[in-house]
Amino acid sequence: MKYVPRLTCPSKDNKYYTSGSYNPFAYDYNMFKMNGNCTSYAYGRTAELLGRNPVGIPTSNAENWFQDVKKFNKGKEPKLGSIICWKKGKIHCSSDGAGHVAIVEQINADRSILISESGKKSFLFRTRTLKYPYILNGYQLEGFIYNSIEYEENINKYVSALPTPPTRGYFMKNDRGEQVKNLQKFLNWCLGCNLAIDGIIGNLTVTQIKNFQKKYNLKIDGYFGPACIKKMKEVSLND
Repeated sequence: MKYVPRLTCPSKDNKYYTSGSYNPFAYDYNMFKMNGNCTSYAYGRTAELLGRNPVGIPTSNAENWFQDVKKFNKGKEPKLGSIICWKKGKIHCSSDGAGHVAIVEQINADRSILISESGKKSFLFRTRTLKYPYILNGYQLEGFIYNSIEYEENINKYVSALPTPPTRGYFMKNDRGEQVKNLQKFLNWCLGCNLAIDGIIGNLTVTQIKNFQKKYNLKIDGYFGPACIKKMKEVSLND
């Protein structure tokens, strides 16, 4: 089965994230009501991938998931759609931290992975690339919980060298051309995302422009304007 990564935030009416029939976190730990929650999101994303309530995935703190999961296989290597689990301190001990969980959306040739995630009361949704061995400051990697669907292997080529940045002016939705392709290549390199290099600024490219703006504390409007061009040059020079 072909894997379709989630690169944008689910909608507030998406049943896998907001209906208790699919996601028990929807009651007291709804990611939308809390402005972010990693367990609520990871449970919902797993339900979305399976098309059902993933009974057997724990409903406790994130750091307990890897040990307590039932009916799902687990291991130390990432697979598409798997849940990556970190602990903060001792498991089953929330006083020293609750851990973190996220979803593996893409696997690259250099073993880096693109994850989607939500953060408790800190951010609703984001994607980011983690290089092997997937270290988070202050957290310890436990492993991966695999969902029951085996997706087609689609290892993506990781862009490690800075591509030629766009040289012309500014970009907005529906712009087209070779310079748009250069912008898409730059965003893939800078953010570790996987935009198609089609030379069209569509919804996915706008989303990654916003991710670029968010990463560098710029105005988040999806318009790759003067401030973005300036920051792009700074990032390129520092590579």
